[in-house]
Amino acid sequence: MNVKIGDLFEKNDKVVSVFKVEKVLDLPSFPPHVRLVEQGGNNRTVTVALSVLSDEKFWKPHVADK
Repeated sequence: MNVKIGDLFEKNDKVVSVFKVEKVLDLPSFPPHVRLVEQGGNNRTVTVALSVLSDEKFWKPHVADK
C-alpha cells in the first residue's frame, strides 16, 4: 500500500472519524507504521501498522464529498 503524508482515512466504526496521515514511520525491527491525527477538532493521534491501515475491516480511504 502506497501511503503518503496528508492522505485521509476513515475508521471503520459506527461513528465516522476521519484521520490524516501525519507521519510514515520506518522503525528498525518493526513493520511499517503510520501516525494518524483525527480531523474535525478532536486531534486524537493513533499509530497503526500499515497492514492494519490497508485492511478495510478497520480502515478505508476517505473520499471527500463532492
